[in-house]
Amino acid sequence: MQMKWHIITLAILLITVSCSKEKQIMNNGLVIEDIKIGEGQEVEKFNIVTVNYTGLLEDGTKFDSSLNPGRTPFRFTVGAGQVIKGWDEGLIGMKVGGKRKLTIPPELGYGSRDNGPIPANSTLIFEIDLLGNTLELVGFVSVIASLIFVGMEIRQNTTAVRGATNQAISDQATELYLAMATDRNLARLTVKLYDGALREDFDPIDDMQLFLTVMTGLRRVENIFLQLEDNILDERAFDRIGLSFYRSNYSREIWENNKQFFDRKF
Repeated sequence: MQMKWHIITLAILLITVSCSKEKQIMNNGLVIEDIKIGEGQEVEKFNIVTVNYTGLLEDGTKFDSSLNPGRTPFRFTVGAGQVIKGWDEGLIGMKVGGKRKLTIPPELGYGSRDNGPIPANSTLIFEIDLLGNTLELVGFVSVIASLIFVGMEIRQNTTAVRGATNQAISDQATELYLAMATDRNLARLTVKLYDGALREDFDPIDDMQLFLTVMTGLRRVENIFLQLEDNILDERAFDRIGLSFYRSNYSREIWENNKQFFDRKF
């Protein structure tokens, strides 16, 4: 009988630990609170995660949620700058099945500018459920490629390099198309983009997802252009990407507001 009670006590203790709230206050003001501890591999930088989330202001006003009707879980690469800094830092260490509350200061959110329903200098509160956590090769290649696009130029001019670079361009285009094909929300946003929507027609979260997709694509087009300038590629490389995506009203608006960050010749 005594052994039975020991087993019951141990079980209760394990349940309590797995569901306990662990609160961390980071030096930059980010507050991380584990509402439920998940299982398995911890999220690390450059992992691809799938989450459900709800975003609240400090007064409890809900400004966005992937749980809203018609929405789907959100998928992104941690630490790749695809989301606000508070998310990139706040999801590290989560496990699948876990639930985490993030209290994000303005400096790690949207800062001193209004963003749709989010006022300037807002502290944001997110409740996030981690549904999936993987380190996929295509995601890792995407992160490494994005670093190459921003900070490096390939100077070698050999047949082998040209062949490999042409293949990389094809792979990058395929990756972007697959992202649109497998992410229902991104596909919906792309349809809206092709229908002529302007940036003001998207809510802040949708705008951020589409903005990052367009900027990633523009970096890839810029990379093709720079390698064309270095005689590594020829004009056939442009046949491997769909330029119509970048001629939409939304993409042109993004370009006009950010062209100063690209190579002047481009």
